[in-house]
Amino acid sequence: MELGAGLDRDADVRRYRRTRNHYFGIFLVLLIASGVVLGGGISGLLGESPVEVNVIGGLTVIFVLLALPAVFTAVKAVQWNKRVKERLGATGTPSQTWVPAGPGETVDGDVDLPAQVSRLGMLALRSTGVMVVFAGLLVGGIMAGIQSSHEGEELLQTGARVTGTVVSVAEPAKSSWTITVDYPVGATWRKADIRLETKREFVPGQEVLVIYDREDPGRVRTPLDDNTGDVQLSLFVEPMLAGLAGIPFGAMAMVRWARRYRAVRQSGWHAASVLVAPGGRISARYVRGGELQLDGVLSTHRAARFATGEPRKAWIGGEASTMVVLFSRENGKKPYAVPVRAAAPLSPARRVARRRRARGHRGPAR
Repeated sequence: MELGAGLDRDADVRRYRRTRNHYFGIFLVLLIASGVVLGGGISGLLGESPVEVNVIGGLTVIFVLLALPAVFTAVKAVQWNKRVKERLGATGTPSQTWVPAGPGETVDGDVDLPAQVSRLGMLALRSTGVMVVFAGLLVGGIMAGIQSSHEGEELLQTGARVTGTVVSVAEPAKSSWTITVDYPVGATWRKADIRLETKREFVPGQEVLVIYDREDPGRVRTPLDDNTGDVQLSLFVEPMLAGLAGIPFGAMAMVRWARRYRAVRQSGWHAASVLVAPGGRISARYVRGGELQLDGVLSTHRAARFATGEPRKAWIGGEASTMVVLFSRENGKKPYAVPVRAAAPLSPARRVARRRRARGHRGPAR
């Protein structure tokens, strides 16, 4: 096979894989979101409030709107995966342009290199676990929000209704408005703060309908205001925000570590001498010949800790944007895997290139 054809083939395969992974990532997000909505609908079915029953209709519509594109993206991911296999099958085994030709090493001193490949698979599983944790936070936050809404609706339906009096009004510019009310509970009067759902004008002395819990008279609301406290809000808002922010990162890490695991399993580990610059860029020279410039990627595993200014032993595997540098460590510590991407395909070692140029200059005299 010609080198140019191999490079074109590799570029096609990487492009197909990226497209497939993008569709798969979108599918995962939609799948999780539709699962959360489904869980909310099931929770609503368990409640007796007519408002909750009405919400189920809206949740059903949202579920359908999420499920349909989820199915579409799943089909597209399968189609692009098929194109990857067809491209590989039509052109044979991909040429090794990122690591030296030949099989990778299996044992180097007391380092079991195949076991280090398995550790990459464990990193992918760990990323999956992280994504599941964030998904749990999202689901838990939504369920807590639904429960809070259900409790507020129950208080509206079953609470004691009395006429209270507005004592004071707080109208901050950047947060919710609140009113402080006096209201009767039997023969006594109590005072409570009520958070307004919408910014409405009240004046001290104005009468307002107050609904309180007969078993806990300090728990109050108005017909229009749930009066959810800051602590109660944080119980579902903060987990939801954490879940929404963490799920994409967890899914991205899971997919990328899975790709690196597959790429290194195919290429094997190849011994190299590496020099890490302060900015994290790695200059690698393979023991079998060839040089490579590697850049760091977004990850908690970074090469900056090895920027000592001295070359050190490492092993490299993978291809293009799915490469991994396995740094050796002293004192019996396990090697440390750092994800990287290659700035360019493998180039000949400088000494070899100089020798070839020298031989060219010593050609026969004309």
